[in-house]
Amino acid sequence: MTNPRLFVLGLALVGGASGACSPSGGRLPPRDAGNDGVISSGGTLRIEPATVLLTADLAGTGTNATVKVFEKASPDAAEVDVTATAHLALTDPSLASILGSTITALHGGKSILTATTDDGATGAGMVQVKLLGQALAPGLDPTIPTQLMMATEDPTLATKPVLEYPLDGAIVPSNMPPMEAQWKKAGLSTAYRVHLVGDTLDVSLYTSALDFIADAPTWKKIIGSAAGTDTSWTIDGLQGSTFHRSATTKVVVAEDRIDDSSVYYWEVTSSTIKLLDFASSKVQSLPVVGSAWAPGSSSTCVGCHSVSRDGKRIGYSTTTNVQFGLGTLAVGATNTSFDAKIEPGTKVPSGLAYTFGAFNPNEATSVPAYLVSRGSVNTTTPNVAGHVTFALIDPDTGTTVPSNLPTWSTSLPSGIGPDILQADWSPSGLLVFAAYNSEMPNPDPGGTPQKAYVRLLADETVATSIVEATITYDATAHSFTFGTPKVIVQVPPGATSLDTIQTNSLPAISPDDAFVAFIRSDGWWSIKTPSSPANATARVALVRRSDGQVVELLNSGGPVGSDTTWPQWAPTLGKKYAWLAFSTKKPYGHRGTGAVKNMWVTAIDLTSAQTGTADPSAVPFWIPGQTPTSGSLNPRWTKTAIPIQ
Repeated sequence: MTNPRLFVLGLALVGGASGACSPSGGRLPPRDAGNDGVISSGGTLRIEPATVLLTADLAGTGTNATVKVFEKASPDAAEVDVTATAHLALTDPSLASILGSTITALHGGKSILTATTDDGATGAGMVQVKLLGQALAPGLDPTIPTQLMMATEDPTLATKPVLEYPLDGAIVPSNMPPMEAQWKKAGLSTAYRVHLVGDTLDVSLYTSALDFIADAPTWKKIIGSAAGTDTSWTIDGLQGSTFHRSATTKVVVAEDRIDDSSVYYWEVTSSTIKLLDFASSKVQSLPVVGSAWAPGSSSTCVGCHSVSRDGKRIGYSTTTNVQFGLGTLAVGATNTSFDAKIEPGTKVPSGLAYTFGAFNPNEATSVPAYLVSRGSVNTTTPNVAGHVTFALIDPDTGTTVPSNLPTWSTSLPSGIGPDILQADWSPSGLLVFAAYNSEMPNPDPGGTPQKAYVRLLADETVATSIVEATITYDATAHSFTFGTPKVIVQVPPGATSLDTIQTNSLPAISPDDAFVAFIRSDGWWSIKTPSSPANATARVALVRRSDGQVVELLNSGGPVGSDTTWPQWAPTLGKKYAWLAFSTKKPYGHRGTGAVKNMWVTAIDLTSAQTGTADPSAVPFWIPGQTPTSGSLNPRWTKTAIPIQ
């Protein structure tokens, strides 16, 4: 009997055979490393059969097969059976066990089978294992599978089940935690089958509910059975002697993984930072020691929180002691919680407010530093004259860290504006940020001049460009130097209204520095008024730093009005994909209807992103572990620093 929340997602195949293999499964003999072009003494091996087809089931039982290995010492020589002395191995040894020349399946998938002999002969074939089986939710009539098998299909469109999640075309990593399937009821169906079919998968799961999720051990068997291609899956709804079948959905499981990473996000309903381990989908509230910062307090406005790239430092804003007061935390000595370093209203100059920070990612080889936006406080008037600039401070003491910031801030390119915020700082010393002019006039021809004043502190921007610069550290002078700013995303000229002018905000640097993700909206972008028309137009975009090419990631977005914000990269790249998280009101099946934001992830095709102009993003997936109805903002994705309890 399986877990009552059991669900299996359709998966893709583990990679194909190497290009060095011949169609018959043989491989050209290796060249002598010391004499280029001279073939070694070993001949060519042929494995029979060239493709070994096996099956495994959900219970862990696998079939076996015995292969033979033949050696051809030269093109004119006769083949010799060398099975007894050949050495067999799999590129994925977890797929099957090998004892002598007998191969026994362990789970579904594909792997190259190699053969070698002591005289240097080599050859290759393929082992392909299909995962088979069925599982019933507890309490379900055990005759349901038979009833479905005997039923005839009713093709009536109105009664077909409709898959709500996962989404067709989604790409997920091969260490994806258990995913839930959700669908709409099919006619008067009383039971359902989730049917997953592919070269390495044919699994049927049965339930009377409208959603399914696998327990972790079952999911691991399933997702371990395929990676690199796609698998189709359908929902069949049983109604008496007939069944209704949904349209086919495709989900791709990439060979790439997302390892050793955690997401720090702001949960709206609980007013606290949550810590989510990606691989296990375990979640807990951020453990904080020795701080007046109080999770659950509506005055703790930490939706603008910053997290260091190693996950060991957190900066936040709060209204507890001072409007947009600055607070910082750091991982404690036991690596189980965060300790208070700067308490809001202390250690930093009064009369100033701070938000949108970036930590020095290289403090181990330089000094701790926190680059934050700083501005004047006004708690009574929503919009006030003034500007927002950068401050570089010690995240433990609040003291100023020496730099050329005071003079550097006057070197911004003409027309960009003096207001700078939303910094991101990469290990290579790349800085990106948003820049605008909070005192720009209304561009309406002949209109009354207006000001894009700061509301409290830097939580509204308009006509914002994306700028980059370098940051270097002088160990002798113990000082940071900010390089010449360069605009990489320029607001186009000719706009006639602040309500529709292009705004580019919240930049985030990819792990390889090749791309900067950001949010593009039409008109004002505002935290204080998230239901504003500008937020309704917000979508994720990508700029390629090598040539300034901008592509809007429409494949990954939600419907119009989804209020998509806070793009954040997974801390490492895969071989084929980068992974980009964001918050959006995109509906999550029937569990998350789009009333509040949730965190989603899109796969970015690196080849397409590096060379093309087409949208390189894929249909996204929902991050398991978050609560769909609670609202999840600002998914800061970093290396795991403390274990999730």
